[in-house]
Amino acid sequence: MHATTIFLAVLSLAAKAMGAPSNASVERRFEGGWCGVHVHLLKQWPPDLEFSVTVKVFDAKQSYVTQGDFKARVDSVMGGSIGGNGLPKDLVFTIYLRNDSPVSFEYDNEQWESGKPRSENDHCKVGKWKHIGFLSRKLKLDMDCGFTC
Repeated sequence: MHATTIFLAVLSLAAKAMGAPSNASVERRFEGGWCGVHVHLLKQWPPDLEFSVTVKVFDAKQSYVTQGDFKARVDSVMGGSIGGNGLPKDLVFTIYLRNDSPVSFEYDNEQWESGKPRSENDHCKVGKWKHIGFLSRKLKLDMDCGFTC
């Protein structure tokens, strides 16, 4: 028997002896402070002219909290919100799906914008549009932002 197996068996017996429920799970705690949001935009050129957007939220310890995945047509406005999984309030965002329009965010009455591609401000650092692969019709843009949570 391996030492790990023995340790887990002893730990299980101790939990039962102490009256702990056998199906108890450990709940990860949300850590407030300066949280992060990563936005990944992917656009497909003709014939679709479609954007795919992934928004991921991380707590102050940079532990993954939640994410949302969205699709929309070019030249539209997409709004959404992400919350739950310990995030005390919803993170609201608005994306103007044009080439260089910034993303607007709001969390707990604090508002900010990402800025245009290849820019940086107090809240966000935005990369540049990049082709995915040689001769690809897909372009991607990534940005990382921070906010008080």
